Amino acid sequence: MSNDFTDAQIPVSDFEGDEGQADPDLRDAIVEYARTASAESARELLDLLVVARLLVPVVAVVDSIDDGQEKDSHMQSVEFQSVDGRKALIAFTGTDAVEYWDPKARPIPRAAFEVAQGAVEQGYDAIILDMSGPTPLAIDGNLLSLLAIGPARFELLEIELGKVCDELVDVAGIMSASWELEDDEAIIAITVSEISPTLSVDVSTLISNSDLNALLDVPLNVTVAGHTT
Repeated sequence: MSNDFTDAQIPVSDFEGDEGQADPDLRDAIVEYARTASAESARELLDLLVVARLLVPVVAVVDSIDDGQEKDSHMQSVEFQSVDGRKALIAFTGTDAVEYWDPKARPIPRAAFEVAQGAVEQGYDAIILDMSGPTPLAIDGNLLSLLAIGPARFELLEIELGKVCDELVDVAGIMSASWELEDDEAIIAITVSEISPTLSVDVSTLISNSDLNALLDVPLNVTVAGHTT
């Protein structure tokens, strides 16, 4: 790939005036997640990433050549491919991390969730943050999927929890269902008139067929209580 940016179509940034400093809270969350990989550190990292700006390095790719001269070109994000064939997009939290990797790189600021959306749509396995330091980290699997949903995830989660509770009321024996979100779990509380032999299977099937698993980053706890008069 060529690094000549002459006449290349450079994408418009939503972060005009961004000076490229890293968010220190995001850096701290990356260090903590890299150290522990705990559910708590993952949630903290996701909460910061979903509103974060990343710097994505780009290179100029030639589209056409006329009489031996480059005629048209466009910008393309830089990817990394591991020995096992997995591919990742490269992004950085700040200009210092870009310079650790390549002082000549041309970074474009992008919303982190948009970078994740692009990675998922293009079939990448991960986003590698700060590849050459200060703390390299791969955002992949469920974390990548949740980040790609973007800031609307919280609203979508509440809508889906309400939808599931509405559908649970139609299950035989269930009188009511409500939900609440706490810091470390989501709770669906069910009140039943009687506990049928298939209640557990019916509830599990309904939840499994919903979009909750794609939206939740905390455990889901389902409680069942009998109706009292």
